[in-house]
Amino acid sequence: MGIYAYLRVSTEKQDVTSQRKAIEDWAEENNVAIDEWFEDSAVSGSVPPLKRPAFSKLWSKLEKGDTLVIFELSRLGRSLKDIVFLADELRKRGVTLISLKEGIDPRKGDLNYNITIGIMGLLAEVERQLIRERTIAGLRRAREQGKRIGRPQKVEARKVLLLLQKGMKPSEIAKILGVSRSTIYSCLRRMRNAGIIERRNEWIVKGKL
Repeated sequence: MGIYAYLRVSTEKQDVTSQRKAIEDWAEENNVAIDEWFEDSAVSGSVPPLKRPAFSKLWSKLEKGDTLVIFELSRLGRSLKDIVFLADELRKRGVTLISLKEGIDPRKGDLNYNITIGIMGLLAEVERQLIRERTIAGLRRAREQGKRIGRPQKVEARKVLLLLQKGMKPSEIAKILGVSRSTIYSCLRRMRNAGIIERRNEWIVKGKL
């Protein structure tokens, strides 16, 4: 069970000194040691998390029982949707998320921590439900147009589409969802046959589900 710290600044004029100092102070106060630091310098929050070199490496390392420490939630992503999605995926993976600025820390009380993480999980579920509804509507339209959808696959199309809309590549999507690349490509073919996406030089989302 490792304790990892993630640092990020958006421009070359900024540095991670204040973030690192805050995390070091937290670690000393709680008598814990940071096992490894991951740092993305001059990387905008608009860049998808798994396209950031350090965060991508960190994500592949995190496993059940680990702890991820950040200075503030905005270090994960610029949009609320990205932050909620990542926080919920960490929860499902069994990784404890600690964000100092927002006071998200189970050491300060399990109740507050569970409420905060629970709300993030709820928001993520609402987003998934909206995507599910759009997916069902899209598949219904495809069937009405006589397009063949195919049998269910090993991965949920709504999750693949959400990550695809964030600009992630099939290999990155496979990593975050824990499936093979062939499974992701199979899902992409199904959505392309249904007219939901198309392939040019990159995967293009043609419309909403």
